[in-house]
Amino acid sequence: MLSAEVYTRSETDLRILFKISDTGIGIAPKKQNEIFDNSTQGETYLSSKYKGTGLRLAIVKRLVELMQGFIWVENEPGTGSCFFFILPFTIPEDLPKQASEQKNITIPADKSLSGRILLVEDEPVNQMVTKRQLEIWGLSVDIANNGSEALIMYDKEPYDLILMDICMPVMDGINATQQIRDMEINKRRHTPIVAFTAAALAGDRERFLAVGMDEYIAKPVEVNNMYKIISKLIKTKSDGK
Repeated sequence: MLSAEVYTRSETDLRILFKISDTGIGIAPKKQNEIFDNSTQGETYLSSKYKGTGLRLAIVKRLVELMQGFIWVENEPGTGSCFFFILPFTIPEDLPKQASEQKNITIPADKSLSGRILLVEDEPVNQMVTKRQLEIWGLSVDIANNGSEALIMYDKEPYDLILMDICMPVMDGINATQQIRDMEINKRRHTPIVAFTAAALAGDRERFLAVGMDEYIAKPVEVNNMYKIISKLIKTKSDGK
């Protein structure tokens, strides 16, 4: 099964997330890297099961990378495989632009930011894509899978900013934010927390700010907006304001 969706979009470009899934035998964890790094090894494993020539996924990976994208696989043996790849596309200038209240900003191509980010997110695809984008901007990224993990990591390490998903298992982003704000009393420091969520109902931004968050980024992510918010909060923090 093949599916595709817009993952990020700005006024000049967008990224499409493609997903290809099957219901076959799956791929053993130790083989998942080999099928991309060496097509012969992957094909040998597949052909031993089905007497075929294989998919030559090393070639697929190379083609994706030539298009400035990246590819990965997720699966469990016996349950089928899901291959994901993300490709960037430029929006032609002659297409009508969507109305937006935000002014377009230019994101520098080189590493323009510095700082350590805690990304609190339970969805593996969102983790990988967001981490990669933040690292492109020069940021160091740690990942917590839920609010409970975030509390432990925050207690041990000083972060410059926290991207906090709202709906997560174990502990949601609202409770985690409230507990972090309580912990700050003893630590005597304020860490910017940005709501990072698909919630887009009227009043959501105000609700998140009321529980102690500093800003709000909606999913699917608009890259210019995310850059603008993160750069503002990290600069403000470094300036001591």
